[in-house]
Amino acid sequence: MPIADVWDIPLLNPKAKERVGYPTQKPILLLERIIGLVTSPGDLVLDTFTGSGTTLVAAELLGRNSLGIDIANEAVQLAAQRLEQPFKTSSELLRKGRETYVQSDEEALAYLHGLPIVPVQRNRGIDAILKIAPCENPVLIRVQRRGENLADAAGLLQSAGRSKQPATLVLVVTDPQEPAGLFNMPPTDVVLVNSTASELVERLADRGIGKL
Repeated sequence: MPIADVWDIPLLNPKAKERVGYPTQKPILLLERIIGLVTSPGDLVLDTFTGSGTTLVAAELLGRNSLGIDIANEAVQLAAQRLEQPFKTSSELLRKGRETYVQSDEEALAYLHGLPIVPVQRNRGIDAILKIAPCENPVLIRVQRRGENLADAAGLLQSAGRSKQPATLVLVVTDPQEPAGLFNMPPTDVVLVNSTASELVERLADRGIGKL
C-alpha cells in the first residue's frame, strides 16, 4: 500500500509523559515512521544533532542501534536519561481513527453544500466557518434544526460566537412556516438567510401556491 504524501501524526499532548520540555522535541511516532522506512532491524542510526534524543529513542524501540552527537551537555544528559527508560505516548487519535472524533452535524452541513466552508466539530452553536480572505472578520454559520425556533437557534449561535468577536453571525433558516413574533425574534446581530428549500416555499407562497 503506497504511503500518502501527508502523514497524519498528532502533536504531543502538553501533559504527555513522552514530552520532556525540549523546545525542538518531535513526536516519537514521526521518527519511527522515518527510521522504519529507510532502515532495517540491527542497522545503525546516526543523529548528529541529538537534541532531546527522540531519534535515538525511536531507533531503540524499533530494534536499531544508534549513535547521537550534540554540542549541548544538557541535551546529551537528557537523551541518555530517555534511553535508560525508552517511552512512547500512545495516540488515541491514531488508534481509534480520526473519524471517531468527527462530531459535525451532516444533515445541517448538507444545507451548506457548495459553499467554501470549514466544518466545526463539537460545537452546539456553530456548524461551519466560511472561507474568506485572511484580513476579513470570520463568518460563523449555523443551520436551524428541525423543531428549533429561530430565537433558540440564533441564541446558540450568538453565545458560541461571543469568544470569536468581531465576527459575522449567519443563521440559515430551514423552517419558513415558523411564526415570528415579539418573543420569537432572533438577536439583531444575527443575519438570517433562507435555505434553498425555505426560499422555494416562500416564493411559491407569494404566488399563491400551497405548502409543499
